[in-house]
Amino acid sequence: MNGLKQIYTYCKKHWKKGIGGLILFVFIFYIVPDIQWDQIREAIRTVFQHPVFLLSVVLLYAFSFYLKAWAWKLLLPVPVSFFTCLYGLWYSLFFNHVLPIKVGDVVRSYLLYEREEHVSLKQALTTVIFLRLLDLLSLFILVGVGILILAKKVGIIVFLIGTGIGILILLFSKNIRKWLARFSNLKMFWSIRHAWSIFGLTFFSWICEAGIAFFSIFLVLNEWYPFLSIWVNSFTIIGQLFQITPGGFGNYETVMAFSLSRMGIGWEDAITVGIVSHSIKYVFSFTVGIWGWIRYPLSWKTVHQWIRGRKKS
Repeated sequence: MNGLKQIYTYCKKHWKKGIGGLILFVFIFYIVPDIQWDQIREAIRTVFQHPVFLLSVVLLYAFSFYLKAWAWKLLLPVPVSFFTCLYGLWYSLFFNHVLPIKVGDVVRSYLLYEREEHVSLKQALTTVIFLRLLDLLSLFILVGVGILILAKKVGIIVFLIGTGIGILILLFSKNIRKWLARFSNLKMFWSIRHAWSIFGLTFFSWICEAGIAFFSIFLVLNEWYPFLSIWVNSFTIIGQLFQITPGGFGNYETVMAFSLSRMGIGWEDAITVGIVSHSIKYVFSFTVGIWGWIRYPLSWKTVHQWIRGRKKS
């Protein structure tokens, strides 16, 4: 019995890394050999042929963070600067793209705590956790609606994978009830209207974020797929729960290529879309991260202390 208990404890602790490792294995042995470098170079050249289109989708992507920052500001029980929330999100995006583990939420929580004297660390961490739950809810709704509408194209495999991921999250997420108990003092519970505003901002932000996928699909296929872009972006972001590389490198491309291929997009085209889409997001994350550093400078030592302190707690 002790042996089974140890196995269960180990699996419960490392299941995300295991799934992430499996996805990375698929990337190395099934995605990389099929990368069409000529097609990628052509897609990059095409980017500069549509500067207005590129600027539009980048602004739409940036607007998604504006919406997330506003939702965070509304959720907090005390007045805070909007730009503290926005730069916190940019820092979060940046660190999630330079480190193999998702520590961005820890960084933005501590940034809010340090910059806003009326916000406690508990409030900062609690609101970030709650917003992450809203993110997951929004993404699962978008994926679920996509499966219902496009079921003939998606197939039972994607449905089972999505269902399996949802079940795993419910089974292994730590102390969900305990988290929910902490939310009683949050502003959103003061009115149903306020709650819907926060959820609406979060939900719509994920629709806006699909602009990068929409642009990438257009570059490769020269066709418009707005709804497909929203669906595949949502499914790919859910796959990032199993990130074990900086920015989810390998994970993002694999999940997006698989998703697009299930929708009838050619395998090699799907891979190219995933690489182009992720490349644009990398450039954006480093750009806003550097800008955030200029506006709200942090030392690496401070960030390291925050991350280490959170791990201990």
